[in-house]
Amino acid sequence: MKKIITFAAALITGLFFVSSCSDNFKEAAVPTGSTIVKLADANPDLDILTAALTKTGLATSLANVNSGSFTVFAPTDAAFVAYFNTLTIAQLPPGSAAPGTFDEAAVLAAVNLLANSYTPASASSITINSVSGILSYHLISSKIKSSAITGSQGFATINGARLSLSKVADKVVLNANRTGQNVAANGGQSVALDVEASNGVIHTIDKVLIPVSNANIWLASLLNFSVNYGIAPPAITVYGTVLKRYVVEAPAIATINLEDATALAPVDASGTNYNLLSMAIARAELATLFITTSTPFPEYTVFAPTDAAFVTFLGVADEAAARTALNAKTPTELANILKYHVIPGRVLSTDLTNNQVVPTALTGKSFTIKINGAVVAITDAKGNTTSTITSIDNLTNAGVVHRIDKVLESN
Repeated sequence: MKKIITFAAALITGLFFVSSCSDNFKEAAVPTGSTIVKLADANPDLDILTAALTKTGLATSLANVNSGSFTVFAPTDAAFVAYFNTLTIAQLPPGSAAPGTFDEAAVLAAVNLLANSYTPASASSITINSVSGILSYHLISSKIKSSAITGSQGFATINGARLSLSKVADKVVLNANRTGQNVAANGGQSVALDVEASNGVIHTIDKVLIPVSNANIWLASLLNFSVNYGIAPPAITVYGTVLKRYVVEAPAIATINLEDATALAPVDASGTNYNLLSMAIARAELATLFITTSTPFPEYTVFAPTDAAFVTFLGVADEAAARTALNAKTPTELANILKYHVIPGRVLSTDLTNNQVVPTALTGKSFTIKINGAVVAITDAKGNTTSTITSIDNLTNAGVVHRIDKVLESN
């Protein structure tokens, strides 16, 4: 009899425990309200976007609350019309309107004509896949409201390329586009913000954005150096030349020799390249700071002095003499000079304000931004006020380069 009572008590306790657990593990509520696709379809300014999302198949995920949350930077119909009017006859689907004559109806018709192959075959026409790639550059796989956009931010899009976001007054600025100043060819601005959907948020924008294709700041058209980790210590290549190392006095670590006769670091007479900057990065053993052994690569913003700037700073006659002067400096001396030009993270021209103090990678050192109209200048720690940013917002998917015409001095 005692065993029966004990069993009954245990059974009652177990049922109570199960009942308590069921209260704690309730099924998640299904999001309510309209999806991104429904909101876009109901917006008279997003007819082309809705048609393009449907044509490319991207609408399937954006219409499904179980596919996760998304942020959509949605080009308006006017933005799509402007984009299609930049395309040549070879880029348009066969049967489209004549180049430069597109209105909303003509763009909708062209979207309907999209395919992945055409007859006759055309290698240059936009296709369903290429339009999908462009649209996916406007999509981020998380919900980002405008209040979370504070500037100096780079977000990975579904496309894979990074989208740079800044905040200027009440506008969200994409890829450093500021009306009337520093207008980037591949940038845009918000038209309306924070249209909330059950599966994310829509920000309408005034331009169709083309994905940033530059992979990093050390590609050939910018700083032009690479690192080979297959040997120890890593080998550094600058502008196609593998730089040699040498030991001054054993047991010192071998350092980069910019003047080795068998691997002479390259110079030219243009003055506008970054040969000397890249040589200095190599000799200072900072190349591995930018090119790491893991991905994604870290993001840095480099205020990059030109070759002419280094020639002036070093007080020499030409780039060859500047190379000799750089080679005479120790790696530590060069590292301190260079770190003063590097900012961890992504800083665009649209993130800069007048009298802004910018901390650098050189510990405890900063410089000050001075903006006068479209001119952005820098006052360094030594008080020099003559350095000007001459080419802004060279965007890549691993950093930003701003060209400057003077070497900055930290002391």
